[in-house]
Amino acid sequence: MGSAKGVLFLLTASALWGAIGVIVELLIASPSEVVPAVAIRSLSATLVLLPFVKRVLRRDAVLMGLISATFYTIYVVTIKLEGISAPAVMLYTAPAFILALYALEGRKVKAYDVMLVIPVVAGVLLLYGGQILSFATLLGLATGLTYGLLIWYSSLMQSRKYSEWEVIQAQSLWSLPPLAAASLAFPHLNLSVLEGGVLLGVLETVVAYYFFYKGMRFVGPLYSAVISATEPVFAMVYALLVFGQRLDGLQYLGAALILLSSILAAARTRR
Repeated sequence: MGSAKGVLFLLTASALWGAIGVIVELLIASPSEVVPAVAIRSLSATLVLLPFVKRVLRRDAVLMGLISATFYTIYVVTIKLEGISAPAVMLYTAPAFILALYALEGRKVKAYDVMLVIPVVAGVLLLYGGQILSFATLLGLATGLTYGLLIWYSSLMQSRKYSEWEVIQAQSLWSLPPLAAASLAFPHLNLSVLEGGVLLGVLETVVAYYFFYKGMRFVGPLYSAVISATEPVFAMVYALLVFGQRLDGLQYLGAALILLSSILAAARTRR
């Protein structure tokens, strides 16, 4: 029962995160508006979670914030430079990076886990449909690396008895100083950027990450990354509904591979 709840929480987070590209495309007009929007994202999430600020005045919480600031910025910059598809899809190379982090930790990497990750990465590349060796791909891989690091480190914080709200507050509060400082170089604040930043902060950070971290307690970081790889599938559906962007045959195959891996990961958590 617990694992089924965990899978449901993760799918809810994925459905919410799938809308990030739409929010960015509609409300953030240029790359110069990215840093202010991401700073507002962190500020609005921090304000919502003020009751949980006490336990995050620690070194590991600060590191979580720096990881989050790097991930948020790379992700939104990539959306503005390359469109919705590249970052939303390449983000889910994260399971491969999590396996690498497991190996660096000295954990035993199971063959079944590797077999789960391979179709996810293959599906991601098919969904992206771009050139493998390109600037867009490098940006996409950077989002996958930083996202994998965020998932791995948030799991470490949970093992240190941080609650879901405290983890989200740590990543919001301590990502704010570098983002606020960087915003001074990009003073492009307007109502649209403010709206986008608040939506990203409240809906895509406070609400979505709560569901993700809650689900991760049930199924662990690797399977959470695999199951939430359904996010680009949601993103493609939203892009079709809002912008009329359609998939080709290979992209449908990629989506099927991601869904297959997510189903296998969900089934594995029930054992």
